[in-house]
Amino acid sequence: MADKQTTQAEIYHFLCEYYNYILSFKLVLKDEPNDLETLNLLKDAEVILDFWTKTDPSNIVNACGYIKSSNSYGKILGITQYDSENKKIESVDVEIFQEIDDENRVANIKFSDIKLRKTIDETLLKKTNKLECLFEEDGMWYLCEIIDVNKDLVKINYIDYNTVEEVRRDRLRIVTKTSENNMDESEEKIMTHNGYIIPKSVIVRPGDSAEVKEQKRNKLSKIKYEQKKMKRNEEIQSRVQSWKEHKKNIKKNTNNNKKYSLDEIKLSFIMI
Repeated sequence: MADKQTTQAEIYHFLCEYYNYILSFKLVLKDEPNDLETLNLLKDAEVILDFWTKTDPSNIVNACGYIKSSNSYGKILGITQYDSENKKIESVDVEIFQEIDDENRVANIKFSDIKLRKTIDETLLKKTNKLECLFEEDGMWYLCEIIDVNKDLVKINYIDYNTVEEVRRDRLRIVTKTSENNMDESEEKIMTHNGYIIPKSVIVRPGDSAEVKEQKRNKLSKIKYEQKKMKRNEEIQSRVQSWKEHKKNIKKNTNNNKKYSLDEIKLSFIMI
């Protein structure tokens, strides 16, 4: 068991150390999945990490936060860099609540870029009370009703979708008239923080079956592929047009008796 004198800084240090051990072991197992020694080391490290996670009074692991640079929400998976000298968390791995970026859900982010959400007032956690809950699949806020409350989690039901989930207190907030990051049903399409224009119909919602989720993900992949292709074509057309204009300028200046060397022409093309 942890000594009563264990400081918060020491706990963060251990959380960082063992989380990085686990990342290293998992990397080895990608190439050698049957390496028994590494499998045993991984299990040991996971047990120790779980102990320090439960020991941490700040509950930093799995804490929900707002990521300022990407205007999105996510939860902390682990500390990747800790400055022991200054007792400061430098960076963390975060699972981003964005279905639209499913292939890049886990990102390493500077801790200073994250604003941790405050735990909702305990007096609001009463059965049948209505709140808003942050849904992990898409990072949106949905109306919910409290079913039960225990020490660590709150059992809620998404009212519009009749779906039950147990969540941490930092994923709940009081009901707002206009929920930020919640989509207006009158909107047919939205723009993601990466610049994709997507129809609201492909966003995964609470209560979607596994089959529906898969269908939406497939549709979303096709939409993103087409938009990437279109953007690339536009870039190519822009370069072609720039080159045409560049050739006109060369011809014009040549007619005005200005001579260009081959190296100058090549350099000009590279810079377009």
